[in-house]
Amino acid sequence: MTTLFDRESLEMLRNDLTVVLYSNGGTHAAQAWVLPRQLGIESYVLLGGLNYWVEGILNPEPPSDLVADSEIEKYQLREATSEYFDREAKGQTLESKPEPVPKPVIKFKRKKAGDGGC
Repeated sequence: MTTLFDRESLEMLRNDLTVVLYSNGGTHAAQAWVLPRQLGIESYVLLGGLNYWVEGILNPEPPSDLVADSEIEKYQLREATSEYFDREAKGQTLESKPEPVPKPVIKFKRKKAGDGGC
């Protein structure tokens, strides 16, 4: 936490950036949150720390078959978040989605009119 008070660290705290403070589950990030707040910089604390983020958000465990719908929705949100950050890490953005596969065009042949009938 002492590096947060260094001149270089203070210069990185700007209003045009999203500031997220984290630790490994301790209270250091929550304690450090006071400094940017006093400087008028909007900042956030990553609850649970970086280890929780990696385990719970970036690598979520699929729920078992017999869970409440809310648990399934929580997993789906975490999975989507993981995919978003995976895409960001690879330098892709939401605008640079893979090209969609074109749908095949199915042409129906018309039957010829019959030559009479019953």
